[in-house]
Amino acid sequence: MKVFTYGFWDDFIEKSHSDFFLVLFSKVFGEECILGTPEESDILLESHFESDTYLKYKNWRYTFFYSGESKKNIESEISIERLDTLKMYDCILRGEDNNENIINLPFYTYYIYRSNFVEKIENIPKITKIPPKNICVIISNPNGIERNYFCDKLEKHFDIDYAGSYKNNVPRIIDMYDTEFFQEFISQYKFIISMENTKEYNYITEKIVNGFLSGNIPVYWGSDNVSKNFNIDRFINVENMNDDTIDNVICKMKELMEDEEKYLKIVNSNIFPNENNKLTRTIEDVSEDIRKLIFKK
Repeated sequence: MKVFTYGFWDDFIEKSHSDFFLVLFSKVFGEECILGTPEESDILLESHFESDTYLKYKNWRYTFFYSGESKKNIESEISIERLDTLKMYDCILRGEDNNENIINLPFYTYYIYRSNFVEKIENIPKITKIPPKNICVIISNPNGIERNYFCDKLEKHFDIDYAGSYKNNVPRIIDMYDTEFFQEFISQYKFIISMENTKEYNYITEKIVNGFLSGNIPVYWGSDNVSKNFNIDRFINVENMNDDTIDNVICKMKELMEDEEKYLKIVNSNIFPNENNKLTRTIEDVSEDIRKLIFKK
């Protein structure tokens, strides 16, 4: 079967970001799926980086919409007319509980598979040395009000290295997320601030994953469902932005900086909340849910 993709970011095809979906659809339909032109393709896969759509171009066999953005961001970035078309797709893939024509595909799942990190994240070697530096923050979007507030509070207690475009004070490593250089850079730090741009129940991006891959402790704010996806003992979860909560998090960070045994216990805990430390939302889970949805239709 052939797949036509439209409305994705600029290097979606060139950097093989589309490979994840070709593998996913091959699992769904039980046959090889490859990219094709609109005329020859059976499957339409679209995102929201274009204002128009190929939905009515012809009678597609199956239509899919994907976004790694939060629901809030999608609704603020595209027109009402484009939002209305989301009801017309056979299946929408995004970080949201399965419902109606929506299948839960968290961005972190896509990121781990697309970057070939499954084997690595399920088999992190034992960590025996404490990183020499304290805290790293990598922010490109300066509009995260809650995240900025937390960092402002944190600065009163620690020196922070900002390696993104926001408050940059060390060499910038933005846009290198899935590289060895990126992981080596942040592995110098005991903690990485891994906070989402917005808080939604199942919206979990690559931010927390990067800390796990680099062997440090992510300080996370975002999804209230994060503990079902990742082991709550492996990171610090900032449940809300109340001052008392933030103060408790800062105290916890100070404690771990001073106690090597406690720090190593956390970074050597399972990343996933199961005994065998396996990814909780797999490509097989997603493909099976898609099959149940579209074949039922």
